[in-house]
Amino acid sequence: MATYFVRMSNGYKGQGAKRRDYIAREKSFSSEKIRQELVASEDFNLPSWAKNGREFFEAADKFERRNGVVFRQLIIALPCELSHEENILIAKNIVQKIIGNTKAGTWAIHSKPAFTTNDENIHMHLMFSDRIQDSTIKEKSKELYFKRYNSKNPEKGGYQKDASLNTGYHKNPAMNQIREQIADAINEGYAKAGIDIRLSGKTLEEQKAEAISANDLDKAKLLDRKPFRHIKQKHWRKMQKIFEESTAIDHSKPIPIQLNNDHWDVFKQVIDFDINTAEELLNRLEYQAKKLKYKANKLEKTAQAALIETEEFITGTDLIKILNDTETKSDIKINNNTAYVNLYNNIYANKEMRSFMAMNFITRGLVKKTNKSKSKLESYISKKKHLKNENRLTPHEEHRLNLLIRSSQEQIKYLEEQIVSIKNKPIAKKRYEYFINRLKKSMTDAREKATKKYEEAKIFKLLRKETQELKSNISNTNEQISEPKILKLIQEINITEPQKAIEIIIQIKNLIPEEFKKHKEKTQNQNIKNEEQYEKHKKVIQRQDRER
Repeated sequence: MATYFVRMSNGYKGQGAKRRDYIAREKSFSSEKIRQELVASEDFNLPSWAKNGREFFEAADKFERRNGVVFRQLIIALPCELSHEENILIAKNIVQKIIGNTKAGTWAIHSKPAFTTNDENIHMHLMFSDRIQDSTIKEKSKELYFKRYNSKNPEKGGYQKDASLNTGYHKNPAMNQIREQIADAINEGYAKAGIDIRLSGKTLEEQKAEAISANDLDKAKLLDRKPFRHIKQKHWRKMQKIFEESTAIDHSKPIPIQLNNDHWDVFKQVIDFDINTAEELLNRLEYQAKKLKYKANKLEKTAQAALIETEEFITGTDLIKILNDTETKSDIKINNNTAYVNLYNNIYANKEMRSFMAMNFITRGLVKKTNKSKSKLESYISKKKHLKNENRLTPHEEHRLNLLIRSSQEQIKYLEEQIVSIKNKPIAKKRYEYFINRLKKSMTDAREKATKKYEEAKIFKLLRKETQELKSNISNTNEQISEPKILKLIQEINITEPQKAIEIIIQIKNLIPEEFKKHKEKTQNQNIKNEEQYEKHKKVIQRQDRER
């Protein structure tokens, strides 16, 4: 199931040319590794004086008014189910729907392996000027193009700006229209490719309400989540580096990042680095588990419907497949719930962490900066000591490290003085009271959720155990189990009701006929007999070779 993602941002004077270089992978962003991520790029609606998009945005940086918006940028997730050629057509369709022929800009498509999923991270950057080109008057020079618009004498001023996106994005009718136009363009691409997937530009709440009214409760559960928050690029790269340097990421699994107890120390590094990034990562991994479960439920319902139409019995092979699916879902639930419980224990139930969060809030981030400076100081001192012990400390390197150590010490002293100064101000008490009240509410909600997830995890562990025991008693054969009740019970297994699922698994275990278990022994005996015949035949061949 595809994920709809659109994010808009503004670019200001002095940022246009560099951003255009970034999306087109030119100039300082043209290294071989980065260049490989570029699928396609194209400039559009440029005036005659601009040879390319960079020249256009260089002029915008130079002649746009001070603090003026030079460009808008849209980042749009494209369908990973489609080919690059099909996504290029979608990108051109998006430009035509949103921009038309009146605004100049550049679009580009980037593609690279996704970090939190096994899909391709293919997305579009669309940057454009707000200046509306007027074809009824003579084309303006680059010196005049970006000047303030003159309503009385349009020929003497610059082109008029489109102000429809100046009032905020979330409840802006113009932005809502853009979201719908993007969804329409992507859906047209799916339709041309013959893929039965459709996206919506509506809010999650609106889509959830539509799913409930259509009695699609599985889809409603999938949409019952928080919207994804933006993670800063430097935070994203740091988090990716932490995971890639560990064994906590495995792209051979349905969800590459498994936040179980074995890998908790890795996730703890992300929490120490930036707690907001850690929470957003957990939010995205929860969604991946939900999406995987949604897909499995759809396949399971289709398979169950086919079984009902075609046969009254189930084979050993099909039963094992269904049990494998139940076991996988249980594992996902256990890992997901355990990760949340650990997150609660390491944040809300940890006095040291709560104290750090409170002081960091009161001092507006100075405590975090101080800790970071202390870590740097320790690393400089450690490096100097290591080089000295190895007899590799040159005078130049010693001088450089001494400067860094002195600079870090001065910065720490300055930050600590600032912290003391803030703590002594009356506003500090107000900030502390505000933070504690907010934290109490968050702790209450998180404690209830953590307790619920802990109890849930225990039930799912029991479900996994019963499922594994049942699998061990079943032969992987295409022969039908001569007990019609088993098929009916299998259709009643619902992972959202784990206790009931356990009871059904136990019932199925008791219903496995003795003759089916004999089939298992018979199959094993046949395998042994085949192996004996193979060894006998092998000896005959070896004897013939010796005689030759």
